Amino acid sequence: LLGDDNVGRTSLIYSLVSEDVVPPSATSTYPIDAFRPNTDDISIPPEVTRARIPTVIMDYCGRQPMNADEIDDLLLPMECPSPNPLLQSSRSLYSCIRQAHVICLVYAFDSRESRDRLLTVWLPLIDRSATTIPIILVANKSDLIADRSEEATHLNQDNREFFRLTMSKYSRIEACIETSTRTMKNISELFYSA
Repeated sequence: LLGDDNVGRTSLIYSLVSEDVVPPSATSTYPIDAFRPNTDDISIPPEVTRARIPTVIMDYCGRQPMNADEIDDLLLPMECPSPNPLLQSSRSLYSCIRQAHVICLVYAFDSRESRDRLLTVWLPLIDRSATTIPIILVANKSDLIADRSEEATHLNQDNREFFRLTMSKYSRIEACIETSTRTMKNISELFYSA
């Protein structure tokens, strides 16, 4: 899983592993690390997956690229320690991308900034890693705009147009999915698709 901080990458894993919603007050009451699994990688044995294959989920929690100028530094195949020794202690972003079979690129449904950074930072970073790994775009936090207001309708239309345009520009994007860890919307479907 790749994407900006606070888009819900860790919550997606928590919801999958616990088969439960993330409590609404979890991120405001507890530090986010209270919901982070104890290991960097989550291993799922083949007998519990539909496809009967072993699965490892990596949530890259190391240094995030702030702009396109930092992409080359983060793609160095050397080790890049995280500021938090409990997270990604020695795995570089480059090695995470190179080890992946699928990249789930996560952004917050209600955040234009996190969505725009997919185009300006994350997708160029993946492209420059010289890999042909398929990508799934994940619009997380879709529960935040569940009402029928005009603003919610516009955000839904805007997101669907973003999916369409981004898929037409990046042929490696194989799917786009809306998720919510508060309602469990498409959590299992996301990881099954990956």
